[in-house]
Amino acid sequence: MTLKWSHRKTLILIASLLIIISLAALSYYRWIYPTQQTLDQLQAEIDQQNRLIQTVEEQKQQLNAEIDQAEQLQAQLPLHKDISNLIQQLETIEQETSTSIVSITTNQAEQLEDNTAAEIAESQYVISLAADSYDNANRFLQQLTQLERIVEINQVEYAQSSPTSNLIATIGITTFFQPNLTNLSLSRDQTETE
Repeated sequence: MTLKWSHRKTLILIASLLIIISLAALSYYRWIYPTQQTLDQLQAEIDQQNRLIQTVEEQKQQLNAEIDQAEQLQAQLPLHKDISNLIQQLETIEQETSTSIVSITTNQAEQLEDNTAAEIAESQYVISLAADSYDNANRFLQQLTQLERIVEINQVEYAQSSPTSNLIATIGITTFFQPNLTNLSLSRDQTETE
């Protein structure tokens, strides 16, 4: 069996190869190349979104650090009188020092002008304290000065009606708060929902 290869068969073979190559190139540029471009575009968008997520996470960490700092400052100088928290702290001190708070009376809050532009308000309280010894009353005063909140002790008077009766201490204190900064009452829960 001998094969005869003619010029016509060569042209048909070349034409067939050109058609196949043209169809392959057309298929590539029609379907594969656009798909590859779409994939590249989507990958670029994913990378951009990941950078945005990283930026948001960094901002969230920074905001949480600022909120922690604001919460620490608000513990020292609250935005409101925060009487319930003060009473809880006084009750804790009372238990730790084996004393008994007989009464707490309050005076009206007054505005104080600070050297800064912000105004600070104060609340004055008079605490009547029963203690079985001077040591317990002094421990109460020491722990009162160690509160995180700013507390100023204005007056301390001791009285004892007889050597066998309890010592009565009258303690005048002033607490401070900053009502003009109520916009700082942003909590961590509010930032997590935004």
